Amino acid sequence: MDFKYKSQLTAFDRVILCTTVLIFPAGYVIFPLGLVIALIRVFSTHFHRSCKGRNHRLLGWAFTLTYLVTMFIFLITYDEFGPAEAAESIANAVVYGAFLLLPAFIFFSLIGPSDRNFNRLLSQYHWLVMERGITSVRQIALETRQSPIPAERDLNFMINHRMLPLGVIENGMLKFMPGSYPFEQQAEASEEAHPQPDIGNHENPDMQGPRALECPGCGVRVVVAPHEQKECEYCGNVIICA
Repeated sequence: MDFKYKSQLTAFDRVILCTTVLIFPAGYVIFPLGLVIALIRVFSTHFHRSCKGRNHRLLGWAFTLTYLVTMFIFLITYDEFGPAEAAESIANAVVYGAFLLLPAFIFFSLIGPSDRNFNRLLSQYHWLVMERGITSVRQIALETRQSPIPAERDLNFMINHRMLPLGVIENGMLKFMPGSYPFEQQAEASEEAHPQPDIGNHENPDMQGPRALECPGCGVRVVVAPHEQKECEYCGNVIICA
């Protein structure tokens, strides 16, 4: 499944950008405060992969607006605007552009790659969980070559945004609401298709059909016949069907 998640600025981000362009009538300039708040917000949230694209967008606009306000302040400080003032304005525009517009351009150019990388990970997570039946966060992290903690954050993001069935992560395992996970439905269908016969009110385990058992190591559903053992192809744990 291909995801097309696109990061967007939140209402709080727009408030930060508004503080970037605020100038008091008395001449006290507070616009640098917006850039500082934007940097603090980025440093406090950038470890979330879902926030990277949004943070790049926020910093791009913060640096751009700071540059525009800076140029406006230089213009209104001139009593008259002659050739000398024009030359000074151009010099200021070039210098401040190197410090503010160049970083803004870099941040804007990082938005697309950040969103694409995150969407690629979302697709991999979805395929591992919904197609392969892996519910172990550690195993999912190994399959996607990620660390378990960032992988767990991404999976929580997918659950909260309805990209995965409703559920929680407990003890490193994904646990979904009953009936919402296709592998659970397949296991139930398998058990219904191979019911245990009742002969004289005594259970005969030899006549049971294959069962879908959950691997204790990685959470994958493995089909095992009665009185047989099977090695999990993902983590190597041996699963025994009594």
